Amino acid sequence: MAILQWNIRGFQANREDLSLLLKSQPDVVCLQETLVASEKNLEVPGYNTIGKNNTLRGSAILVRGDVLC
Repeated sequence: MAILQWNIRGFQANREDLSLLLKSQPDVVCLQETLVASEKNLEVPGYNTIGKNNTLRGSAILVRGDVLC
């Protein structure tokens, strides 16, 4: 199982870099400091997202869609 962990310091600011990292198709991605507004949904194609959005911090766990939990 491949797990990627990253203090992203802003999901929107680093979305392009995240897309590049996701090309290696890690099974699970753990992101800290997503800085996404609480009313927004953090969506990444091909991944199921579990997260706590907060413009001051925020975190998310992305699980690739074909990974069984």
